[in-house]
Amino acid sequence: MTIRSVIPWQERVRDKQSRILAGVPSEYVQPDLSFSETDPSSVQDVPSKLLSSLELTITALKAEELTSAISAGTYTSVQVLDAFTHRAVIAHQLLHCALDFLYPRARATAEELDKYFAETGG
Repeated sequence: MTIRSVIPWQERVRDKQSRILAGVPSEYVQPDLSFSETDPSSVQDVPSKLLSSLELTITALKAEELTSAISAGTYTSVQVLDAFTHRAVIAHQLLHCALDFLYPRARATAEELDKYFAETGG
């Protein structure tokens, strides 16, 4: 029988929280933005203060509008991925709602899609 060292749950939580954000672009992480159980202020307006106008425009689109905009070449897959990732990072920092961000793999796929679109036109 082996004795396993017991790590306090708080340390495991901090470790997981740091690993969740490790794969996203560092400029998306707001050091002063954090979850608070005691601050009752609304978090609804936070993204409008932190996202660029392009990111706000992209993330406000309905799914069918978004696919049409990508098909028309208005936005690239990378732009869409980055806008939604930035918004999701903000939400996670406020609410701890993400279990993982698969950004590096998603970025590679978005770049491949953009390359294919550029080469074939669709």
